[in-house]
Amino acid sequence: MPKTLIIAEKSTQMHEYARALGFNLKGDHYEKGDTILSCAAGHLLELAEDTAYRSEGKWDKSYLPLLLQIKEYKYEPKKEENRQSQLKKLGEFLNNPDITNIIVATDPDREGELIFRYIYNYFNCKKPFIRVWNSALVEEGIRKAFANPTYKKGDLFLENLCKSGYARAFTDWLIGVNATQAATLQLGQGKLLSIGRVQSTILKIICDRYIKNKGHEKTYTYKIITNHSYNGTTYTTESPIYENKEQSQAVFNALLPAHTFVSHEVKKVSKNPPLLHTLDSLTIVANKLYKYTPDQVLASAQKLYENKYLSYPRTEDPYITEEGYSNLQKFFVDLCKSFLNVTDFSFVGKPKSVDDSKITGSHDALIPTGYTNGLENLEEQEHRIFELILYRCLESFSESSQYEKGVYLFDNQGVPFKTNTNKLLFAGWERYTPKNKAATEEESDEADGEKITVLDLPYRQGDAVAIDTKNIREIESKPPAIYTPATLTDDLCNLDKFLQEQSPEVHKELSVQFELKGLQIGTKGTRPGILKTLIEKRQFITLQKNKYLPTDLGLQFYNAIKDLEVVNVAQTARLEYQLKQITEGKLLVTEYYNNLLEYVKNMVQNIFNIETTVKVEREILGTCPKCKQGQIVEGKKAFGCTNYKNGCDFTIWKEVAHKNITAKQVADLINK
Repeated sequence: MPKTLIIAEKSTQMHEYARALGFNLKGDHYEKGDTILSCAAGHLLELAEDTAYRSEGKWDKSYLPLLLQIKEYKYEPKKEENRQSQLKKLGEFLNNPDITNIIVATDPDREGELIFRYIYNYFNCKKPFIRVWNSALVEEGIRKAFANPTYKKGDLFLENLCKSGYARAFTDWLIGVNATQAATLQLGQGKLLSIGRVQSTILKIICDRYIKNKGHEKTYTYKIITNHSYNGTTYTTESPIYENKEQSQAVFNALLPAHTFVSHEVKKVSKNPPLLHTLDSLTIVANKLYKYTPDQVLASAQKLYENKYLSYPRTEDPYITEEGYSNLQKFFVDLCKSFLNVTDFSFVGKPKSVDDSKITGSHDALIPTGYTNGLENLEEQEHRIFELILYRCLESFSESSQYEKGVYLFDNQGVPFKTNTNKLLFAGWERYTPKNKAATEEESDEADGEKITVLDLPYRQGDAVAIDTKNIREIESKPPAIYTPATLTDDLCNLDKFLQEQSPEVHKELSVQFELKGLQIGTKGTRPGILKTLIEKRQFITLQKNKYLPTDLGLQFYNAIKDLEVVNVAQTARLEYQLKQITEGKLLVTEYYNNLLEYVKNMVQNIFNIETTVKVEREILGTCPKCKQGQIVEGKKAFGCTNYKNGCDFTIWKEVAHKNITAKQVADLINK
């Protein structure tokens, strides 16, 4: 009898599918009738290392650039034993002649598709498959998704998604292997210097901002402040800004003892509610409020998803469908009452965040699923992240806030003075905005909240308004703020805005060539890991007091490569645009790849032309606890003793029981 194989992405997903669909456990997989349910363990395969295409031995300039044609790429199983055994099991299923159909149920995104295609193509499988596109691990959603599979083998959307996944993987491999080896040989004198398409661009952005901040030369402008009182109410008015103190002093000296009232202008302003959270907007808010890092936010969102409380976290759009909104209305009010103690919310009209036509990605915004079992037992970090998602839903589904904004205008010897007012008429969605109780002064300056100033002055045109006191205020220019996880995420996920503000000329040049809107540096799912790598593995940056600071090594490396095209934001934008075109079926992979090969050739040559060297000194983590003579330093695959030539074999592997061990953890351990 013909059988069907369902492939989930990981075991937690498989268990939820089994529970929802009524499968029974059989060994390391599930079965129900003629259907088998198994899973991957995330990525089981990866592109083979460079040694698969060159002679064994040390890196050498002689074979660089190492260029491959698309069909030459080889794939190898990941080294972890559990992944290899799972790959072997899936291979047995795929090669089983009794299994004639496949249902793909990996994560609903490009990476999930790539995980399946790597396995499918590795075993040269030709069997037909259909694709389940499920964004939440709740039973009702799972059953509905499996009852109505969204795509099948050969569908244009899936094929383009697959092609873009492969193109992105080839791009990162080609650039990473060639640039890293070229930089290590030319700049690092054999000591590892890692270059990555996204990693090095992010490093450059962080270093650029740091250098601008530290190199900022203070400038000053001036304005005149006058103080007044009316019926016990004090207020101030201010002049225009003057570029030099002499000019402001001359105006100050010529002022009369009283202003002349000119007019009072008032207008009502509506402030629309925000759209729903994506992973990026959630990261920004969570960092501002709780100092959580991008990888912490992603980990919590992923855990909430796997525990069925949250929709799929790697979201691309801040919108949800009409159907999703209708389902959410069934439980949302009660959920907010029990989890947030919010009792005054009710749905009013159709929110702007509910719009099927605006969903351009593979899945929609972050929303609760309605599953509540065990919610009260969430750990603090997951509890806070879930709170933020609920609060954003409350904001997004509420009415606009209303303000009355006014300006009182005065004149003194032809010099205009004004004071602004801002009166809250209706709080609307803003009553649900989480407040930053521990914001620094710098973060307070960036706050989105409205400053409320209420003033009722019954002056008439021509009235004299006495000045109580006056002074000249010196305004010191502020340097560009060093990046926090919130501000960096905001710039990386909005390349159009970033270039407009930081490099107007580059923005103008690129916007003529292609559409910048919607482009990002990296992806929502990969950026948190890249930043973690820059900190822990490369040691190019640190995160101190919620600020990204380059290390001495990072600055040396930055200075050596900052002018290379590979780290140029404009070039990153071009590549991201082309990869997006592949996803949309507007660019052939072969055309893109041929241009990429030429680009990599030039990139390697440009690195070889650099005459600077980067001094790489490995951080000493502590004295060796075994021989007491050597120092513990970080190697490629392990932490070891510098006294190894004299026989000390002390080693701590970087991966233990499938957990990555960091340099900080090793330092803490050996220095206890």
